[in-house]
Amino acid sequence: LVGDGLYYVSYEWNEEAMTSSESLIKYSLADGSVSKVPITWTDTEKDHNLGTYCVGADGSVYSIVYSYDMETYESQDMLCKFDATGKQVFSVDMAKYTEEDPENSYVNNMAIDGNGRVYVSSSTVVWLFDAEGNYHGTVSVGSSANAWIQAMGCGKDGKVYVSCYSHDGNSSSYNLTEINFEGKNTGATYANFPSGNSQTLIPGMEQEFMVHDGMSVFEYDLETQTKTKLFDWLDCDINGNSVQPKITASIPCTFCIF
Repeated sequence: LVGDGLYYVSYEWNEEAMTSSESLIKYSLADGSVSKVPITWTDTEKDHNLGTYCVGADGSVYSIVYSYDMETYESQDMLCKFDATGKQVFSVDMAKYTEEDPENSYVNNMAIDGNGRVYVSSSTVVWLFDAEGNYHGTVSVGSSANAWIQAMGCGKDGKVYVSCYSHDGNSSSYNLTEINFEGKNTGATYANFPSGNSQTLIPGMEQEFMVHDGMSVFEYDLETQTKTKLFDWLDCDINGNSVQPKITASIPCTFCIF
């Protein structure tokens, strides 16, 4: 959700040509209008699919793209940017970073902060990029032996946070940690964060974040480091384990993908 626009990706398959295409769809919450922007690629020889994506304030799209070469049977994870017309602006091959660290050999999630900078996460690290795709460093939250990143997202304050599960052999905890782009390190850590089952952190309606754990929905307040239960899924006969919260709107309401 950016401004009054609800964005989502549409996938189309052309049976006759045996080709696929993707478009970014914008649904206006203000007037109900729908607009469609086809995604165009610089490399047309490979099969591309948008994975996790974020939409910037100017309508540009950042996405983890899964690319597959039908001739060599090789696949790539790429960080890509598309402008507001759907034209590809840049692509960064993430293999350069995933192949350096066996504990973080895959791309898990991404987010953009209030300044348009890009954060890409794996198991225990977050790779930092500016809005033009230039690499700015890596932030570690620990080792896979005692911690891993569960979810990541941008808060109401424009900062990016990760929720991390950690254990020391005797006890375990689930905390929220700020990712400091300038310092290339972790910032403040917040306790008592709900153990959500979504890979994306979404802003709350009244408090900083809304979190869903499969049974209940909570809002979490950074200042007091407390969670407030909003409701239980069983009260409305919905299997919460089949729900993936995506965004909140100022209506207020929550949009969920089932």
